[in-house]
Amino acid sequence: DNITLTSAKEDGGRGLIHGGGPEWWGIPFIGYAQRLENRPYLILFNGTKGLNINRLVLQDAPFYNLQLTNVDHVEIHSISIVSRRTQQQTHSLVDLSAFNTDGIDIAGHHVHVHDVDIWTQDDCIAIKDNLWSEDQVSSNMTFERIYASGLGLTIGSISGTTVRDIVFRDSYLFKTFKGIYMKFRMPSNPLDSGNGLVENIYYENITMEAPIQWPIWIGPAQQTGGSSANLCHASPCSLCWPTLPFQTCDAVPNTQYRNITLKDIHIRNPQGSPGMILGGSDYGDGEASIVDLRFINVRVEVGAKGDDGVDLLSLFPSLKYPIDDNLAKRSVAAFYVIILVAALCLLTILTNSWRKRRRRRLDQSSSIGHNARAEHEGVMVEHEGLRRTRKWSKNGSKAALVAISMANILITIQLIHTFFMTPNIRSPQHYFVCRGVERGVATGATFPIPSCFADKTGRKAPSYSYIPILREQIVIALVLGSCWLAYCVMMRKLWPQADCFQRDRARGHRPIPESDTFQDDNDRGDESSSDGEELEDRNQMESQNSEESELTEQSDLSIHRSGAPPPPDVFSSFCNSVQTNFMEQPTDTSSP
Repeated sequence: DNITLTSAKEDGGRGLIHGGGPEWWGIPFIGYAQRLENRPYLILFNGTKGLNINRLVLQDAPFYNLQLTNVDHVEIHSISIVSRRTQQQTHSLVDLSAFNTDGIDIAGHHVHVHDVDIWTQDDCIAIKDNLWSEDQVSSNMTFERIYASGLGLTIGSISGTTVRDIVFRDSYLFKTFKGIYMKFRMPSNPLDSGNGLVENIYYENITMEAPIQWPIWIGPAQQTGGSSANLCHASPCSLCWPTLPFQTCDAVPNTQYRNITLKDIHIRNPQGSPGMILGGSDYGDGEASIVDLRFINVRVEVGAKGDDGVDLLSLFPSLKYPIDDNLAKRSVAAFYVIILVAALCLLTILTNSWRKRRRRRLDQSSSIGHNARAEHEGVMVEHEGLRRTRKWSKNGSKAALVAISMANILITIQLIHTFFMTPNIRSPQHYFVCRGVERGVATGATFPIPSCFADKTGRKAPSYSYIPILREQIVIALVLGSCWLAYCVMMRKLWPQADCFQRDRARGHRPIPESDTFQDDNDRGDESSSDGEELEDRNQMESQNSEESELTEQSDLSIHRSGAPPPPDVFSSFCNSVQTNFMEQPTDTSSP
């Protein structure tokens, strides 16, 4: 009891406590799959009374930065907490791979936290279950002048316990992933198997600048659970919902939010929907799981001038500390190298296939007009030589087609899901989901108004045009059409066997229409020839064609017996040439 944790610097500076987080986070996303939540806290107090923490910097905790369990009479001020993997002033995928790096997690009573800055990849401040107390209640906490970026100012996640009388006010959230975040989880042990309750919660004068995902979330916890390496596993709400198709998000049974007030909440330039409010109807005797939810001057402003002039280092002093995460840098570099190598391999396959097909066409076109037997033998040699060289190109072309087909299918499903099935996820004019709310009221300058709320703002809602969403959908439809058109073109180029004309041309000749087989007397310029002469000419041609057919059959039979692949049908062009030359010979009109 009565513990003070502070800096030893006499000049009033802040002391640094470094957790060596990168060694525990590992390769982005792969490291989490390997360790899950088996990582140590940076600072942990349990059952402490009279705790004061100030003038510290907590950097790169392996797991939670500051965990306070079953504490009483706590004051925390003038501290900085930072956990990030890159220098970007946002939350990239690489940064978010530092899972579970909560800033301050508190369960207890009589807590005052003020004048702190927090930049993490999970909950910035979270009021947790007080499972180890007799009443299992966390209550009477005030948080003010908080500068945060992460998963926001959070109640939860809790399950079968109670959190009440919590105040957040006068705070600023910069490019936070979530803003106001209230969540219930599924029961995980017998201690929290009762009815969960969150009541008397007050958020006032909160400004969010360009929130990335959900400025307001009231409902189930969006998390994977500590026992699953699948990042999209719903426990109870998938992290991939609703961005990816076939994901679920369900309200937690036997839980309730009651008497929740959001006042003077300013959301500036959100990147999507202003929020999600998801409750059920199975609390008690069919009572809704969200009761008496009030929005007072909760407004979204799109196109507002950003706080470009704000000095982030003054708001977040911890950002000036260097990042020592070589593993993340190497992982990002390796990722780009893999993408580059894959692109070069695909380009090589396409180029080789195109060159070989072009070479075959040139060789075939240059052989027309030669002696038929010499041409036949040359093609046999060419077939024997190209049989091995074409094998790799053919297999590579098929592999490229399979990859392109799979990519097109996945892109199509994802774009249809995002831009056609869930368009409101990108609209700052609509709450994505609003259900399971009883006595929800919007007053003052609140806009937009959740669909399940009573509108008591007393003003006409601004008109909203669906033209931007329609324009996006048209653009996406054109993009999808272009992708599939490119696929068809590449299919024709890489796999000519899929088209009969391409196959015939690859064999060395073009199908000759029947009308071109014989030319009439007018085309030959011989109008004076008699029917007898024409019949005699045709008999001679049929005899010559019969001899050529016998020669071709014998050649094909010898090739078949030797095991070589059948040669292209090159005699057709020769026969047609002989036939045309024969019939175009001048006729002696002076004969009787």
